[in-house]
Amino acid sequence: MKKLILLLSVILAFGSCANIPETRKIWITCTGSNFSGFYKLNGGITTTFSATDIGNTTYEYEVELEEVESLYISASKANGDDEITITITIYDDEDNVKQISTTSNTITLDYDPDDDPTEDSTN
Repeated sequence: MKKLILLLSVILAFGSCANIPETRKIWITCTGSNFSGFYKLNGGITTTFSATDIGNTTYEYEVELEEVESLYISASKANGDDEITITITIYDDEDNVKQISTTSNTITLDYDPDDDPTEDSTN
């Protein structure tokens, strides 16, 4: 019985110290212009993407990434119109943890999950 209790104690101690992977959902939207771009997860390989037309001249790209330690995202509008806003939003369990928007042609976001989760910024 003592061995069982000791074993359970060790399992619980090591289990609580395990790193929980950071999962993030990335959502990029733009109304009025298609867009394309890339992201780089944890400084690794570059992954390119193109937006999907969801109707009414609204375009979006969405992806869920696991084990996020760092993330760099860049997206460029196909239409350089300064009146059109493009937005990057990052979610953690459906909570908005980072969001930026711009009317510039290109938007970039350098994200670290250890940053303040309530920080929002607008370019």
